[in-house]
Amino acid sequence: MKNKNWASNHWQQLLVATLVILVFCFWLFLYPHILTMREQSQLFLWTWDYFTERITTPGGFAQYIAECLVQFFRNPVYGACIYAILFLLTYGLSRQLLGNKYPLLSFLPPLALWGLSLFPYIPLTPTIAIILLMTWLAFLPQQKKGKTISLIILLPVIFWMTGPGIADYYWEEERKSTLEEMRYDLMVRMKDWTGIVEEFHRHPSPSLAIQHAERLAEYYLKRIPEEDLYRADVFSNLSLHSESSAFIMDEVYFHLGLVNMSQRATFEAMESIPSHNKSGRALSRLVETSLITGQYEVALKYISILEDTSLYRTWARKMKPLAEHPQLIRQHPVYRRLQEIYKQTDDTFFY
Repeated sequence: MKNKNWASNHWQQLLVATLVILVFCFWLFLYPHILTMREQSQLFLWTWDYFTERITTPGGFAQYIAECLVQFFRNPVYGACIYAILFLLTYGLSRQLLGNKYPLLSFLPPLALWGLSLFPYIPLTPTIAIILLMTWLAFLPQQKKGKTISLIILLPVIFWMTGPGIADYYWEEERKSTLEEMRYDLMVRMKDWTGIVEEFHRHPSPSLAIQHAERLAEYYLKRIPEEDLYRADVFSNLSLHSESSAFIMDEVYFHLGLVNMSQRATFEAMESIPSHNKSGRALSRLVETSLITGQYEVALKYISILEDTSLYRTWARKMKPLAEHPQLIRQHPVYRRLQEIYKQTDDTFFY
């Protein structure tokens, strides 16, 4: 009997380990663009004001923890690790709640939350809210009297921390990015020019933003001349129909030296975020465009915000001397060139 139980536990542990590895590989190799899209759609700050703003609203504690974790999705490796850990944690809590009688049922909650996470516009908040609720249930006193007292005392607190957060998601059908746009957005951000061209040749896209990204990649691979980049439709606001497409065009305009257009596309991307959050990625680009266009006080304002983040802090501190001593921009290989282009060209608008 002992050998049978040992074999059963052994196979369950092996199945759990396999699924955890599968979750990690799934996010890292198949859907890293969803991870980075989640990160660029929020701005987590290590400030007391940010913390109190979250926890004083229903479901805010779960939202705070979720946003704290999502900030690390900027690196898909970290994001994949976090999702794998959350899967393992959910399984452990399920096993604690359901016991050993029906071990396979313990896999249903983590698998359900894994499926939920595939919807890009449902944030991590509901997943964290459910995990917090399961944690509370798993550690309730076993005695009937103690359990009743805990329910009476803690239930309102738990509801405030997690309950409303279970339904905390946003969905704007007409403004949402497609998975295709998210993939190209990540490739443009990573300057994966070869990957962009190969993907586009396999599956041509009707998206204007993706078409411009593909031409930019062709240019960097020295397959087309620079003048082919400045087609008339590059100035069309039809290419800014979603968050990811606006971020793609921000990168395209910045590479083309159209700094004002890049700045406007960045604002459009941030305004397209369904939850109306700010964006660390957008603010970092606004720092650059403000430096190039001579708006140094504006750049310092954005830098001060990014200094309260985890993953943008070091970069922001490197930018600060450029805003405080603008003459240093003349020594920067990229910003100096873009500033010269900006001063010598007329302002350009979308049509």
